[in-house]
Amino acid sequence: MAIDADLLERGFAATREIVAGIKPDQLGNATPCTEWTVRDVLNHAIGTTQMFTARAKGESSDWDPFGGPSDVAGDDVSATYDAAASDAVSTWRKRGTDGLVTLNIGDVPAAVAIDIQFTDNLVHAWDIARGTGQSFDVPEDLVALAWNFLDGNVSEDSRGKNFAPAIEVPADAPVLTRLMAYAGRQT
Repeated sequence: MAIDADLLERGFAATREIVAGIKPDQLGNATPCTEWTVRDVLNHAIGTTQMFTARAKGESSDWDPFGGPSDVAGDDVSATYDAAASDAVSTWRKRGTDGLVTLNIGDVPAAVAIDIQFTDNLVHAWDIARGTGQSFDVPEDLVALAWNFLDGNVSEDSRGKNFAPAIEVPADAPVLTRLMAYAGRQT
């Protein structure tokens, strides 16, 4: 099943619950992204969402998701996340997933761009949940969509800053375990 604006909205809604559950004193907590705190992951997630949205609109964006997070989350991280997510969903609803979107890596099919945005959002929602001691209650069908997109699409030589080395797990492990292990995280 291809990701569309409705599925993206469901993914953002699940992440919103996690972001809303962050206590101010947890923003400095460590996360599975070993170099980043909870606030750093939020900055990456929000900045990347804003960048994908701008690019889906055909606008330029100087956000570098690989250059480390700048502080875009602001004082009210939940409101900032909500605004970025709402703009993304609205943009994809209007735009659709036909044609190309220009990303930092070049022109990609719009359907791939929305898949990347969706998957990045869910993986980092898990990072934030882990960093703040929250449960990750994202519906399994959404996790499966992220897994289906990511599985086999990251070569070992392109992992670099994007992903840690994959962790071996049984092929019949739960889909969340497989997704996170492929992204270099241990559940």
